[in-house]
Amino acid sequence: HETVKGEAIEEEALESIAKRRAVIKDSWDFYRMICSLLRDRRKYVEVFEKLKLDPVYPYLHSMTGLNDPGDSGYQSSDKEVLQPALPHYRDLSRTEVINDLIEKAE
Repeated sequence: HETVKGEAIEEEALESIAKRRAVIKDSWDFYRMICSLLRDRRKYVEVFEKLKLDPVYPYLHSMTGLNDPGDSGYQSSDKEVLQPALPHYRDLSRTEVINDLIEKAE
């Protein structure tokens, strides 16, 4: 009778150890997932910052649908193309500016 009792205690101990290991494994999996998400976020921010340096970015940023403010009260669907005031662009039309930006991007 004592052998059965000892085996039952041993079985409970093994189950307890298995449960603890499962919790530890789940915790490490969760930790790795969080680290992966943080790494991905940093990569997306880095790529976005690089994209903003592209000469065509102001044009793309101004397009309705790509940078759409949604229901935040924006009245006009025509958005202004924002571009740093460069002396070269002073006498060009908007179309000429955009064509020049496209040429520079290629």
